[in-house]
Amino acid sequence: MLLDRTLISEMPSIQSLVAVSPDSNAAAAIQSDADKFFSSKSILLRRLLQYREPNEKHDLVLSNMALASQPNRIALQTLAELWELTAQNLVLIENSSVESASFIQRARQTILDLDADAHVFAPYASLSANMLHKYSYVVLQRGKRQNPAHLNPANKADSSEPESRTEIEPPTHFDTEPSRLILTPLKRTGHVILDGCMPSGFIERRIISKRHGKEMYRTARKSVWGDLVEVPVADEKKREEGTDDGESDDN
Repeated sequence: MLLDRTLISEMPSIQSLVAVSPDSNAAAAIQSDADKFFSSKSILLRRLLQYREPNEKHDLVLSNMALASQPNRIALQTLAELWELTAQNLVLIENSSVESASFIQRARQTILDLDADAHVFAPYASLSANMLHKYSYVVLQRGKRQNPAHLNPANKADSSEPESRTEIEPPTHFDTEPSRLILTPLKRTGHVILDGCMPSGFIERRIISKRHGKEMYRTARKSVWGDLVEVPVADEKKREEGTDDGESDDN
């Protein structure tokens, strides 16, 4: 599946998609995925980016194995044109190879240099260079990255559990950057289990309870799969099969 459900869940305002793929089989797969996720949306498939309407924009632009095999000058020119087409999200996918991963890194930096307000949605933005070389895709978004939810003063109080007026919030040490949740949070009585991609680049588990403070606990209970959240520093936790033993105590 070329279009990922986690990615799409972060893009609720998608109204139009354009996919560029010189491979007919891949184009068919994209069409199939797009039909599942965007049944009522505008979908365009193109083998090559040979034309576009004046001021044409799309919420999601997908380039599938259409750039890395091109001469560098043409590839970078096409990349700039794809970004011009992009209203919100640009997805670049290439074959899994060292050369493709190297191109993706260059394309990633080219867009970030071209647009100061652009940011990387995936893979995790803070991965070190020796980890980024393993990835032959990148998802870029227009606009500044949104802050984690619990830093937003507009957040409303979570009324799912009563709060004690005498609660004292202990100091909590957070990771240097927010983490991306890779699984649905598991809500339990008095705590929430979060699994995410941490700033270190590793998948780790954090268990958030009321002792971490009401803001952190409230954010954990309101978070969903795919969110960026700040989590307290803790030892690495592995998510094992069978740990999800029981239903959530609230929604």
